[in-house]
Amino acid sequence: MRLRSLSLLLASLALGIGLPAESTAQQHHAILSGLWRLNPDKSQEMGQGREGQGQEYEGRRGAPPMGAGRTRGVPSGGRPEAAPDPAVLLTFLRPVLQVLIRQTDSTVAISDASGELVTYVTDGRKIREPQLIGQDVEITAKWKDGSLSIERKLPELGTVRETYALDPATRELVLLVKVSGTRLPRGIEMRRVYEPVTEGN
Repeated sequence: MRLRSLSLLLASLALGIGLPAESTAQQHHAILSGLWRLNPDKSQEMGQGREGQGQEYEGRRGAPPMGAGRTRGVPSGGRPEAAPDPAVLLTFLRPVLQVLIRQTDSTVAISDASGELVTYVTDGRKIREPQLIGQDVEITAKWKDGSLSIERKLPELGTVRETYALDPATRELVLLVKVSGTRLPRGIEMRRVYEPVTEGN
């Protein structure tokens, strides 16, 4: 009887039965949950070094020639078709000053500039997000090498990839933002450093 029980235990372990709810891969995920505040002195924005943004950064926000407010001409149907809204892409060029992150085994919720939490499924599936103007945005979120990668494909505008990771030395949240597309003269890369916000801080 004891031998049979031992055999069943070994079989269960081989099949993964009775293992913790978190998968082996999930155990390697960084814990990003918490409230984080931007440190502009350690961050690097578009066209800037590590001196902070300042007024010069404000003047560079609309630098990429997106063709805002224009149309792409009149198609065969005779009705003008609105151009994709460049504001969708420009929002990623502006740093969010404070970020709230909530994390589960399969999702990560991240606050945007308005403070609203946006939830992403982190299994790598493609999600389509409807837009008021233009085609849907395709979003993919997944974990890779302990970092969270969120990629957005904006039709006819470009691709935005955000990578969230924890600095093992400082325990700061590091956000790398890469923007590329045919409407940009060259790719844009930004590095944003966030410090944890604790009670009384």
